[in-house]
Amino acid sequence: MGMFNQLQIGQRLALSFALVVALSLMSALLSTTRFDDLAHATQVLVSERMVHVRQAGQITDQTHLLAHSVSNLLLFREDSAIAKDLQTIQAAQQAIDGVFGQLQQSVTLPQARELLAQTQQARQRFSAELVAYLKQVQARDLGDALESLEQKLRPSQLAYQKALDDFKDLEYARMLADGEQAQASAKQSVLVVAGLAGLGLVLAVLGAVVATRSITQPVRQAVTIARTVASGALTSHIE
Repeated sequence: MGMFNQLQIGQRLALSFALVVALSLMSALLSTTRFDDLAHATQVLVSERMVHVRQAGQITDQTHLLAHSVSNLLLFREDSAIAKDLQTIQAAQQAIDGVFGQLQQSVTLPQARELLAQTQQARQRFSAELVAYLKQVQARDLGDALESLEQKLRPSQLAYQKALDDFKDLEYARMLADGEQAQASAKQSVLVVAGLAGLGLVLAVLGAVVATRSITQPVRQAVTIARTVASGALTSHIE
């Protein structure tokens, strides 16, 4: 405080103003950092987790469509109906290939990549059984085709679907966790910013009070001494 009192009035005011500006800049910098982190977490949630869950759902839908057409092949005898179901199966396979390609590029979490690899392996086994089944259907070997459907194709489809569900469940859990983390980060950011704003206000008021007192106190002392000198006492001095 002694060094502060030795400064000139302009220097005191400048120092107090500089303190307020420094606190404001610190608050702005910290706020920017916090909200950048929040924006990144939100981006991961929206552009990765939610997308992966939706893509896994698309694969499930296409697989169910494919399975429905696979069963229809044993029900219909008309060539046109069989050709339509074969086209549906081919289109579903192509759509699933496209989604798996997107997942392969965007999935980065090691555990999720492992589950995705297991899903693709299960799908390869299912696809191999599907190819054998379609050959039997096209050869009109319906008895063997029905046996393949019940004993090989459907079990491989269930294993494939379970692997896909495991991957989707992991991404869904991560999506919920990231959402909760983003919400907690947002609340914490608001508290930090509010705390810094409150601290800045308190220090600004404190600095104003100190600066004002450092200015007004010597003035009051000078007035008191002037009155004392006017009364005839010449030994008073201003600190």
